[in-house]
Amino acid sequence: MEVPVGVVIIGKVTGLDIEYEMSDEMAEQLNSQRTNVNSLRKSRSDFFRHNQSKSTSFAENNFVIDKSLKSIDLKHVKVNKPSHFSFKVRNISGIHTSFNIYCKNFFFDKNKMPSKMKDSLMESIVTSNTQTNVNLTESFKTTRRSLNKNLKGESLTHTMLSDAHEELNFSSSKGNEFNKMKLVEKESGIYLSNRKGVAILIEPTQGRLKANSEVTVNVTIYNEIVGNFSDELVSEVKGLSPKIFPIGLKIRGNPVQLCPFLPGLNYTSDPPLMKMGHVLANTNIIEKRIKLVNTGFNPLTIDWKVYDYMDILAPKGDIVNIKITEIQTRKFSLSFNTLPSKESTGDKQSFQVLPKNATINPKSVKDFTVIFHAYTSGLNSALIVAHPKLAESEELSQIKMTELAIKVDAYGVIPELVVDKKV
Repeated sequence: MEVPVGVVIIGKVTGLDIEYEMSDEMAEQLNSQRTNVNSLRKSRSDFFRHNQSKSTSFAENNFVIDKSLKSIDLKHVKVNKPSHFSFKVRNISGIHTSFNIYCKNFFFDKNKMPSKMKDSLMESIVTSNTQTNVNLTESFKTTRRSLNKNLKGESLTHTMLSDAHEELNFSSSKGNEFNKMKLVEKESGIYLSNRKGVAILIEPTQGRLKANSEVTVNVTIYNEIVGNFSDELVSEVKGLSPKIFPIGLKIRGNPVQLCPFLPGLNYTSDPPLMKMGHVLANTNIIEKRIKLVNTGFNPLTIDWKVYDYMDILAPKGDIVNIKITEIQTRKFSLSFNTLPSKESTGDKQSFQVLPKNATINPKSVKDFTVIFHAYTSGLNSALIVAHPKLAESEELSQIKMTELAIKVDAYGVIPELVVDKKV
C-alpha cells in the first residue's frame, strides 16, 4: 500500500499596499536644514568654550532620515519664485489600482483650465523652446552669400535685413535664460489667476498605478504673497481610504521691485547704483525719479531710510551687541544680536527721498523722488533703503520682509572764477 506524501504550504495573503517616499532632493533639503540648525547651536556653545566659533561639516551631522513621506514643510520659499519638490507613490502589492492627488486650498487643476489659457500657455512654451526656423535659417544663408559677393566686388542681390529678423528668438545663454524667465512669468500669471496668492500645481494628478510599480509626482508652488500658509495634500488610491499629508509654507522675500529700464540706474551692481551727476555746492539741487512696483497680492507700506555709505562700509561704533549671562557656577549663556545702522539725521542732509512714507497697492507702480543737495564738494554716497510692511492687518505687519537698497552717488562742485588777462 502506497502512503501519499503531502506538502504544507504556508503563505501570507496581503491586500493593496501603497508607500509614499520623498525624493532624494527633498530628503537632502530636509537634512541640510537640520544640519544648519545643529551647526548654529554647536557654534554658539563652542564660541565661549573655545573662544572661537566652529562650523560643523555636513558629514559630522549626517542625519539618517526616514524617507517615508509624512508631511511637507517648506520654510525657505521665496516670493515670486516657483518652488519645486517631488515624491514617489509606490505600489508594493500585486494589485493594479489608480490614484488621484490634489490639494484642498491652493490646488490649481490643469484639467479644468479654460481652453484660452491652455492655448496661451502652449504658445509660450513653443515660442520659448524654438530657437530658429527654416525661413530665418535660409534668410541668414542668403545674407552670408550676399556678403561674400560684396567682398568680391559683386553687387548685392537682396536687402540685408528683412521682417523675418523681427521674429528671431534669442539663442545665446543669456537669451535662453531670458526666455525661461518670461515663460515662468507667463505661467505664474496663469496659475495665480485663482486670486489666492498661492497656487499648487501637481503633475500628474491622476493615473494608473500598476502592480509593483511607482509613479513620481512633481509639485510646483507658485506664489505672489508673503506670509505663513497651510494646506493638505490628499492622495486617493482606489481601494484604500484617502491619505492626507499636511503642507506648511513659509514664504519670505520682498514683492517690491525696481521697475526695469530706469534711466541712470545700473542694475548689474550690488546694490543697484544710481549716479545723479554734478551740482554746484550750496546752490541748486538735483532730482531723479525712481519707480517701485508691487508685484504681490497685498498692499504694502514703504518707509524710506537714508544712510551714509561710508558709515555702512566702516562703522565707527559696535556692530554686534554681546550679552553673557552666568546660569550656574562656571556655566554661562551667550547671546548676541546685530545693532541696526544709524540713519542720517540733521538739518543738512545731502540726500532725501520723497515721499518718505507711502502705500503701494497690489500690482501697482509708485513714483519716488531722490533729491541731492551738495553741502560739500567732492563725492557724496548714500544708501537709500526701502523697508516694506504688509498694510492689511497688525498680524501681517509683523512679518519681516527683506529691504530694497539703492546706492546713490553725486558730486558737489565748488565754482571757481579764473580771469585770463593778457598784456
